[in-house]
Amino acid sequence: MGLMDKIKQVKSDREIGIGFKTVAHYLGGHPACVKQIAGNLITKPEGLVFNAMFKDRFTIPYKEITAVESDTAERLSIGRMLLVGIFAFALKKKDKFLKITCKDETGFENNIIFGKLKADEWKGIISRARYNALQNN
Repeated sequence: MGLMDKIKQVKSDREIGIGFKTVAHYLGGHPACVKQIAGNLITKPEGLVFNAMFKDRFTIPYKEITAVESDTAERLSIGRMLLVGIFAFALKKKDKFLKITCKDETGFENNIIFGKLKADEWKGIISRARYNALQNN
């Protein structure tokens, strides 16, 4: 595969929402990762991947995602504050966070929350990647 082919492939992947990467702070909600940690959020063909310290922490398959929302810290409900913990009070009123609602293999619904990223932009990226992944399968 030549350089031009790789460039075309990257462009094609970007059009369907694959290959995006950002630094994000995981705040809670996924059973495989119990502590708050900074890492990379990446859209891959198999799903949304969060990795930190050079290893994958967890993958959320697109078919398990039921909702993607962005919200401000001032709109945190009591339930969300319990989920995020004491960190909820440290968030600035204008800071936005990304909430991904998904079901795991047991049918339990999880609300996975990320902060310190462009939540509105990532809501669109994840929605586009999810739509294209589900449409092609």
